[in-house]
Amino acid sequence: SIVTRVYETMGIPTVVTDGNVYGNVVKVSTNQLYPVIPDLANIDLGEPSEPTPERIFVPRRGDRSIINNSEIAELLEQRGFVTCYFEKYTPRQQWTMMRHAKAIVIVHGAAGAHMNFNRVGLDTDGPGPRIMEIFSPYFVLRGWRYLAPLMDGKWCAVRGQITPDTVRTLDFSNWDSKLSPLLTPIKSPFHVDAGTVA
Repeated sequence: SIVTRVYETMGIPTVVTDGNVYGNVVKVSTNQLYPVIPDLANIDLGEPSEPTPERIFVPRRGDRSIINNSEIAELLEQRGFVTCYFEKYTPRQQWTMMRHAKAIVIVHGAAGAHMNFNRVGLDTDGPGPRIMEIFSPYFVLRGWRYLAPLMDGKWCAVRGQITPDTVRTLDFSNWDSKLSPLLTPIKSPFHVDAGTVA
């Protein structure tokens, strides 16, 4: 799993089990993580063996992927972006790419956590990273809205196209529980209007 690979990369021993785990649960809110961002940016990852792209597009495969991904990728590539499926890279390579990226277009997901390593605003006199986060039409999370300014960066969100099925799903009148990004159809692939990304 990505979590195991991350811990191995950082030299932190792990124990993996399918059995029950007992112990104290520690809950950390996003607000408590804000002061950690500069420390993550200063972790020594070594220098990349070859230059990393300044503009990257990080799409998803499977759950919450973009139905018209090839159209969005082509549009972004015409603007100098390089499409990077993070599953193909080690955690260290992912961190290094995110560390040096000046512009990031990313479909919301776990890969976004690697943006914590970005040093663009810290290593240069210029601004921090420009981040566009693409969301499923079923939800939007604002974590990077608050984190990007800590790196002297900018953040904006693009939401997938809302369809009649989306509206029916978001009718909370019959819901007994909170809307979760883990539930179907919330994790279904979605269409993005290219004009909203341009």
